[in-house]
Amino acid sequence: MSYNQISEFWIFPESLETLLLNSNLISSLNNSTNINHLKNLTTLDLSYNMLCDISLLSELVSLKYLFLKNNHIIKTTTLVKLTNLCELDLESNEISEISDLKKWENHENIAVLNMKGNQVVRLF
Repeated sequence: MSYNQISEFWIFPESLETLLLNSNLISSLNNSTNINHLKNLTTLDLSYNMLCDISLLSELVSLKYLFLKNNHIIKTTTLVKLTNLCELDLESNEISEISDLKKWENHENIAVLNMKGNQVVRLF
């Protein structure tokens, strides 16, 4: 469903394991998006959208791969709850606080963390 000018979430089947919505026009995730019912989701790509608040994603505990490149994300605090996460791509967002980088140091499963292009990376 990438590259389709989608601006809001649809109702997806609960059994869905992979959802690729990159390069669309999605600007918000809220309770009406019904994303939090996708409990089997292991891969989610929301890169190249217009997201700022990603706190609802913290309910997707089965996620292993999360791609959020090129959005307007400022905080990633709630994502630490995703203990199964192996790969997280946050390249080219608006993350500026060192705490958003430091909290990933002790994350048990994270193997790939991409924060390139954020202000916090320029601090080092």
